[in-house]
Amino acid sequence: MTHEPLTVALVGCGRMGAFTSEGTRTSVPPCWLPLSHAEAVEAVDGLSLVALAEVDATRRNDAGERFGVPSQARYADAAEMLAAVRPDIAAIATRSDVRAATVEAALAAGVRGIHAEKPFAPRLGDTERLLSRMERDGVAFTFGTVRRFMPAYRRARELLADGAIGTLREVAVDFGAGQLLLWTLPHAVDLLLGYGGSSPESVCGRVDIPDGAVSGETIDADPAVRFARVRFADGVEGAITAAGGMDVRLSGTAGTIRVLSDGAALELARPSAPGGAYLDRVERVPVAQAPSGTQAAFMGLRDAIRGTGPMPMPHGDVVLGQRILGAIVVSSLDGGRETPLAAVPSGLTITGRYRGNVA
Repeated sequence: MTHEPLTVALVGCGRMGAFTSEGTRTSVPPCWLPLSHAEAVEAVDGLSLVALAEVDATRRNDAGERFGVPSQARYADAAEMLAAVRPDIAAIATRSDVRAATVEAALAAGVRGIHAEKPFAPRLGDTERLLSRMERDGVAFTFGTVRRFMPAYRRARELLADGAIGTLREVAVDFGAGQLLLWTLPHAVDLLLGYGGSSPESVCGRVDIPDGAVSGETIDADPAVRFARVRFADGVEGAITAAGGMDVRLSGTAGTIRVLSDGAALELARPSAPGGAYLDRVERVPVAQAPSGTQAAFMGLRDAIRGTGPMPMPHGDVVLGQRILGAIVVSSLDGGRETPLAAVPSGLTITGRYRGNVA
C-alpha cells in the first residue's frame, strides 16, 4: 500500500533540532547518526519536514535552506506554526523551560505523534499531566532518551528476554562520576527502566547541589550525581555508578551482557561450565549500527500513526523516569536515605540550570 508522507514540523533548530555539532559527529559511534531531529526525519521514508520554528533568525533560515523548508514555512513562533500547519508529527527540540507549553500547543493543533527532547519539563506535575493526556488521546510519543531504540541496546533486551544470562539481578549504567541529573542522566534512568522493568519502588542517591539553589520544592540548578540505586519490585537492583566508559551491564544468575562504548559493541559473558563461578566464556555479539536511535524513534512514530506498528514506547516510562530523577534528589536531601517513589511530590521542580542555560 502506498502512503502519503506524514508531515513533520520542527520546533527548535539548534544542535539537537537541526545541526549535530562536528565534535559530536566525529566522536560518537555510527549508531548515533543521524542524531538531530531534522537529519533523522530526512532519513526516514514516509516523513516530510514541512515547517520549522526557531526564535533565532539566522538559525531558522540556515535550517530552512539546509532541509529544503520554504521561507513561508519558517516561523519565529512555535504555537503560530503548529496552529497554521497542523502537522502529523511535532519534533520538539527546545529547552525544557518551554517544552511543556510547546507540547500543549502541538496537542491543540491535533498532532498524532510527538518526539520531544529530554528532560520533558522542570515540574514533575506537568510531565504527569501531559503524558497522561497523550496516552488517553492515543498520541504516539518518543523521547530524547534514544538509546532504547539503538540496535545494540535492543539486541541486549532480546538476549535478556531469551534467558541468555538467566534471571536478571542488576542493571548498572557506567556514565562516569558527576554527570548532571537532567542534562545527561535521563538516558541512564531510561536504560534502568528498559531493562529492569516498569515497577521501580524506591531510590537512594547522593547529589551535589550548589548553595542557595533549594527553595521549597524548587531546585534552581542541575545537581551533579555521585551515585544512585533503584530498587525494583521483583528484587532487581539498578545502579548509576561512578565508573566511566559509557557501558551498560546486565548481570544475571548465569552471566552478564555488556553494551559497550555507547552502543558500539555488545558482549556476552558466561561460565564455560554450567554453574561455574567465573564468567570466562566471552563472546562478541554482532550488532548493526543502523538505524540510529533518533531515526528509529521517528520510524516508530510513523508506524504507530499508520497502524502498522505498536506505540513506540510506553508513555508512563517518561513519568517514571522523571520521578526516579526526583527521588535521587529527595533522597540526597534526606541524607541518602531510601526514598519511595510515591514520596516525590508532583510539585517538585528542577530547573536544570547550568552555566547560564537550562537543560
